[in-house]
Amino acid sequence: MTPQTRREFSKLALLALPTAGLLSSLPSLRGAASNAPTAGAPGAKPNSRVNGVNIGMNAPYNYGNLAPTALDTLARTLELNVSALELRSAGVEAFMGAPGGGGRGGGGARGGIAGATAQQNAAIAAATANLAALQTAVAAAQTDLAAASLRSPRNSPEIAAKAKALGDAELLLAQGRADAMVKIQSSPEKLNPDQLLAFQQQNGAPRGGRGGAAPAAGGGRGGAAPAANAAPSELAKWRASASMDKAREFRRIYEDAGVYIEIMKFDGVPTYTDDELDFAFTLARTCGARAISLEMPGNEVTKRVGAMADRHRMQVGYHNHTDPANVPELLTAFEQSKYNGSNLDIGHFVGGNVGGDQFKSPLDFIKKYPDRVTHIHVKDKMTAANGGANKPFGEGETPIVEVLRAIRDNKWLIQATIEFEYQVPAGSDRMTEIAKSIAYCRNALAT
Repeated sequence: MTPQTRREFSKLALLALPTAGLLSSLPSLRGAASNAPTAGAPGAKPNSRVNGVNIGMNAPYNYGNLAPTALDTLARTLELNVSALELRSAGVEAFMGAPGGGGRGGGGARGGIAGATAQQNAAIAAATANLAALQTAVAAAQTDLAAASLRSPRNSPEIAAKAKALGDAELLLAQGRADAMVKIQSSPEKLNPDQLLAFQQQNGAPRGGRGGAAPAAGGGRGGAAPAANAAPSELAKWRASASMDKAREFRRIYEDAGVYIEIMKFDGVPTYTDDELDFAFTLARTCGARAISLEMPGNEVTKRVGAMADRHRMQVGYHNHTDPANVPELLTAFEQSKYNGSNLDIGHFVGGNVGGDQFKSPLDFIKKYPDRVTHIHVKDKMTAANGGANKPFGEGETPIVEVLRAIRDNKWLIQATIEFEYQVPAGSDRMTEIAKSIAYCRNALAT
């Protein structure tokens, strides 16, 4: 391995360091603690509650690669003057120091890299395990800097010291990543270019631009599941004994800025142990959530999750897609536990004709089960008969206005959670389009 190659690997690893991005979000965080973010009177905090209905964000999903950390997620939310969230748990767990939480996410599968030999995957697993302590140190330094940002002015010695500590931790991690790549590429288990790129993505090197491109599901550092860099048993063990102290600190940072976590989303729940399920409900409640949410997992899982929901006395919102089988699954889940509920995606409901002959409209479903709907996902889609495509709000066939006004007029406790999924038009950008979607919902609720 030549010195030039080592330098190239070091450069790749250094490009992934997040300090500058983290520091750039501090003005928004500090400003929100005492002043309006982008809207409202001086001294105000964000407010997306309109006539009794909370307009929320599915975060960091909506922000794509614009919110690679939990702090970036908060900053983007403040920029939009939004005060309510359905927040994925991964960013919180990363903040708490979960195994692999310092990674950028979106990378390799737990079982290794596709196409690699058993010997290569063993070398990759060993290299990844050796980075765990360095990743944990970076996560801890990020937490310290976040907390300091709300206590001290941006140019204070404390902020400078915390930023330096984070930079030092990241430099050690970058060097560790470079050394790991050099070691593998100097061995008989040398990776080909495609495998090397996968290894770099799995362990934090960027896929294009600083910090890498976040996956559509709200990934990126602080957004992707900590499990991306941790073995299942390692993460399960951590969850079984994790202290909630950092979760309480996380909640304070968000709520001091005026943003409230109403729903917490968990991924991969069908594989959770009982201890992990217990952890999920405990974490959600600690962060102030009134419900958790997850993808529709089938009724064997809803029975098991519902039993844990009974124990914690907390609702679960199962997210439907365009599969007509989802409604019968939801109704069965309702019978399994009084805490089993629906995260009703009204766009998918229309786009897949999910209700069939029983529920012609998502509003029919909500009217029959208002106490079971934890929150709705608001998006505009064409009907199944017309292709089911996502559209800008107001251009599709989803009855957004009717649903929002029904929630308002009936005073149902249902968050209207915007899930941004339509194609950004040429000449516009993601945040502009999200702001338009919020304005559409505000107008519907205000009139």
